[in-house]
Amino acid sequence: MKRYTVDGIFSVKPGAGTGRVFLPPADSMEKDTMWGRLHIRMRLPEHGLCHIYTLSGNDKELPEQLPDSAGADSNKKAGIFHTYGRKAGTNSENVLLNGMRGRYLWIYIEAAGPGKAVFDEIFIENPGDEFMQMFPEVYREPGGFLERYLCVLSTLYRDMQRKIDESASLLDAESADRELVRLYTRWMGFGGVRLGLTEKEERTLLLNLYWLNRRKGTKAAVLRLCDIFMEAGPNVMDVAKEELFLAFEQQSDPVRSEKLSRILKRFLPAGLRIRIVCGQESARCDGHIYMDINGVLAPLPEGSLDTGAQCGRCTVL
Repeated sequence: MKRYTVDGIFSVKPGAGTGRVFLPPADSMEKDTMWGRLHIRMRLPEHGLCHIYTLSGNDKELPEQLPDSAGADSNKKAGIFHTYGRKAGTNSENVLLNGMRGRYLWIYIEAAGPGKAVFDEIFIENPGDEFMQMFPEVYREPGGFLERYLCVLSTLYRDMQRKIDESASLLDAESADRELVRLYTRWMGFGGVRLGLTEKEERTLLLNLYWLNRRKGTKAAVLRLCDIFMEAGPNVMDVAKEELFLAFEQQSDPVRSEKLSRILKRFLPAGLRIRIVCGQESARCDGHIYMDINGVLAPLPEGSLDTGAQCGRCTVL
């Protein structure tokens, strides 16, 4: 089985008109190639309509077929597909390309609807089905009912096989589905669904959860959790009178501080209270200030040319 992939994400916003997408031609490198199954993932607006047209041939620049010509008008290019091509399907993510023969395959997508339409994960598989090759020649009727019926089963089979082949990615905390991430955290003894964690925080916590579980109640675990949820280490960390005191220099959202407090309770000894203090905005003096008794401003030395008098790190001339 061969697969030809069209990279990229294509989007149109037809509105009152028609949105058009002309994909780059697929090249099989062999003449008279029989094209199989075309897959396009579609994200259409409500009540959206999408038509797929295909065109094939051995010559990339036939005089009457120039759908990939850079200077061609879009109406003219669409007319070429309507005249010489074939309508492969409507609102179908998987279509058979029966009768499409040639080295090159051009694909034209025509969308209509009130919103934005997005097309990606585009690929072509040859042959279109795997089961038809097991039958004698007398049953192999191109485009017949048996071939179309077996192609449905073949599509389901390939998609399931692909999921099985990629099953290792289900264990990847960075790419697994969010529900799986929450399931894995529960397996490791941490049910954080009601803690209001963001998806990024859930994934980062899962990556560190084994390490944290082995260091419960330690300073290292507290510092690691501060890095995850506050994105900075505490300036002051002290334990006294059954209370953990953490002071951070920068300002922080109160929600983040409360979230860190609830998380820390799961990794610290029972009964230990947590107090988190974040720094406030620095005080600034403007042009109108009052100074207390004995308050003075640091005087500058008298300046003179070429003496190099120092004022802090500055040189006064």
